[in-house]
Amino acid sequence: MELVDTKDLKSLPFLGVPVNLLTFLKIIYSYTTRTFEVRLVFKNVRIFMPYYKENTLFKTKNNRLHIFKRKDAKTNNWYGRTFIEGKQTQSSSSTSDKNKAIIILEQWFDRLHFKKSEGIQVHSKTFVQCAKEFMEYVKNDMSRAPISRSSIISRFKTILQYEPFHKLRIDKVNYEVIRDFLLWKNEQAQKKSKTLSGKTLHGNLITISSFIKWCVEKKYRKENLEKLTTRLLEKKFRQQRTKRTHFTKKEWQYLLSVSRDRIKKARGKRVSFDRRLLHEYMIFMVSTGLRVYEASGMKWEDNKMVDRHNLNPNLKNTFVDNFFSRLDRYYTVNNVFGKKRRANENVGSGGSYFALQNILKLYKEYNIKVAPNTKIFINRSIRDGLNNLLKVADLKYTKMGEEFVKRDAKSFRHTHILFEIGNGTPTALIVKNLDTSSEMIDKFYTANVQTQELIDRLTKINRSQIKAVS
Repeated sequence: MELVDTKDLKSLPFLGVPVNLLTFLKIIYSYTTRTFEVRLVFKNVRIFMPYYKENTLFKTKNNRLHIFKRKDAKTNNWYGRTFIEGKQTQSSSSTSDKNKAIIILEQWFDRLHFKKSEGIQVHSKTFVQCAKEFMEYVKNDMSRAPISRSSIISRFKTILQYEPFHKLRIDKVNYEVIRDFLLWKNEQAQKKSKTLSGKTLHGNLITISSFIKWCVEKKYRKENLEKLTTRLLEKKFRQQRTKRTHFTKKEWQYLLSVSRDRIKKARGKRVSFDRRLLHEYMIFMVSTGLRVYEASGMKWEDNKMVDRHNLNPNLKNTFVDNFFSRLDRYYTVNNVFGKKRRANENVGSGGSYFALQNILKLYKEYNIKVAPNTKIFINRSIRDGLNNLLKVADLKYTKMGEEFVKRDAKSFRHTHILFEIGNGTPTALIVKNLDTSSEMIDKFYTANVQTQELIDRLTKINRSQIKAVS
């Protein structure tokens, strides 16, 4: 590329410029001065405009450090400019004293090259540049569970919708910046007539905190942001649980009846297929208690459908052919990876066996290929279909205390656990089967059962007493 100094522009013929250099003629009309300005735009020609005041530029450090005063005369201070790690960088000495400026700027130059020799980032990256690198790191971090990796990346894509992050230098991110981000999140939710949960805000802060910590380890910034959630979130928001609940036995039976009714009224094969698959999906989930991502990733080779009579032929003599006997006779064994990326063998009740049998019949009816390495649940619209079903059944939300809590696919696992506890299944067996912990069972599920037992007791013990009193 040829550099053309502004002093030499007079030597260029105004309209005699070779055609191969001229890209186009740009005519600009100014509404303020009511005049036209004509600009020639060239190929491979860069107009070189001096950045320094005349007779102020001199060089030190083997001509690698340029010291000068700015041409725009905004300040009388001396500046330093150098080229390092593929970029040009500039700094002010903050003094008009030439001798002091030389000392300050040479020290600045030395610090830059010390950072380079120690592998420390010289040029400050933007929040977005670091975020993209962090997401790539998370994507390839095999020490994290797949669901953890995908949730972090998904959360970060949401965080990057905040435009002030785009050009902000990573070393300028502080508590005030993050607080502004939280306010923006709240404003966006209000525009959609939604209320942000404390769990959502807490999740965003945890993700940003781990990101900032990673940036410090990579030497993209000096300081970590300690206790981010404590400083920016009230205690009630930090401890807020996800507002999701289970189905009672009555609600579960009602949901199934509404689902069967919708299947009968389905218009078209595609709608009928989606609703039938959703119906079997719900039964499978409540019968196994699997996490949503565990079930969605399951293939036919991960599942084994078992008939107890094939394991022990003597059981045939004691078999009574009715609904409950069939549930006891059949079960499934599901090999999945749990939350901590460890293999877990889950046993599903008879309902899961018949759900899979019905899915196989459904796929055969619709000529859908089934192979060991194909996924069991191929319907991508299960989430939308379930939301529509819950709304029709008026079970999407329920009031608990002063708050409305929602139901979604994760509610099936909650329902399974509560049904098992209600049936007297020991906590240790539930923990092993669902790859969870007894602490989680006691903290989030046993409390619900105790509340229900209290209601049953209070509403049943009064009959005889009322009779005696009357």
